[in-house]
Amino acid sequence: GCLRGDLVNGFLRGRLGYKGLVFSDAGAIASLPWQGFASDLAEAGTRAIESGNDICCWEKDAYLTGITNALDRGILSMSALDRCVARVLRDKFERGLFENPYVSDEDAPVRVLSCPEHRAVARDMARASLTLLENRGVLPLDGTLKRLALIGPNADSAPNQIGDYK
Repeated sequence: GCLRGDLVNGFLRGRLGYKGLVFSDAGAIASLPWQGFASDLAEAGTRAIESGNDICCWEKDAYLTGITNALDRGILSMSALDRCVARVLRDKFERGLFENPYVSDEDAPVRVLSCPEHRAVARDMARASLTLLENRGVLPLDGTLKRLALIGPNADSAPNQIGDYK
């Protein structure tokens, strides 16, 4: 399955020839122990590296702790880590980040990502992706609604309402 690296290393990189970086989502690696896919952060870091993950978003401390502990315990090989680091360094080199590590204000991604054309496309995609399973005349809200009930096991859980993947 995916945890053995078949999807990324075998299919994506091997069969499709993908040479880019693979990012894990925020919390994805640190959550492997409590989801039952790893015994601790060292095993989680090992699984991530060996599965072809290159960069972990938003959980630097847990990822670094896991990798360091995995190397210390000998469950992660330096060659596996070297392959990961080589991909990251190659990407930075190809993007010219060693020669010019800082972007100017006019090159800042927010100016590109927030341009009117991109906002229009994002708005159209959001509209096209909306799904209403059952309406019964409730939507769209017309402004006369005074109260709305949120009912269920996550009604009082702010983290679950904003999507913590639990």
